[in-house]
Amino acid sequence: MKRQDRYAVPPTVLFSDADDRTETLKHIHAMFHVPGGVDNSKFLEDIHRHWEYFKAARGLPVIPPRMKLTSAGTRPLRFDPNELTYSFHPSSMTFSAANVLHRDHGIDEGFKGVESSTFYCPKNAKHRGFESMCVASIRGVRESEVLCLFQSKTKSAVEGLNIAANDLEKQRWREGQFLFIVVALAASERDIDAAKKVAKHPTLIVNRSSLADYFTATLSPAVELCLSRHESTKVNADTTQTAHRE
Repeated sequence: MKRQDRYAVPPTVLFSDADDRTETLKHIHAMFHVPGGVDNSKFLEDIHRHWEYFKAARGLPVIPPRMKLTSAGTRPLRFDPNELTYSFHPSSMTFSAANVLHRDHGIDEGFKGVESSTFYCPKNAKHRGFESMCVASIRGVRESEVLCLFQSKTKSAVEGLNIAANDLEKQRWREGQFLFIVVALAASERDIDAAKKVAKHPTLIVNRSSLADYFTATLSPAVELCLSRHESTKVNADTTQTAHRE
């Protein structure tokens, strides 16, 4: 369902049988059926990735209609970022798990450049700067291509994205336009204010207060529940490890 000021996912999507799911709705199902479950260290990243797949398949905007950028950065876009849609389609995209950035600085020697039809998701859990990236643009608008960089960490996330964008711009990304999307539920207003001060490129930060705007009011309770269980699992694991050491 799509309206001028918002879009929503019918609740029945969450409970549909596998045989009834369309090519696009299967990505909603995949958000909550991540391999390894809540114990997966990349749980939030996987939920976020499948949500972007769903938006790409449906032609929904990268930034939901009700949301505005957290920061325009020191290098704002020359057009309305809310009109951006993804350039790839999940049914025909190329998926790349290879490293993009070198672990210390610059571009990884195996990376050959950005392709609009590719979704990049380095399998290296310690990949520098960002967790995934893809291209978005405004249909019919020349020179509107933007490279979206995604991250799900709060601490120093924007600083890392700044460095990643600088490396990509110098060596591989022809347009030099970027959009940072950080999904960090624990981000406080203080964290967001700090990010605003250092962001060089347009940045959207999604925390608990904006979860429903980004994932829709239908899906956000399920997203928050899954992520809360994930955080609880991490805390219990850390407590167990500490007890064993003692």
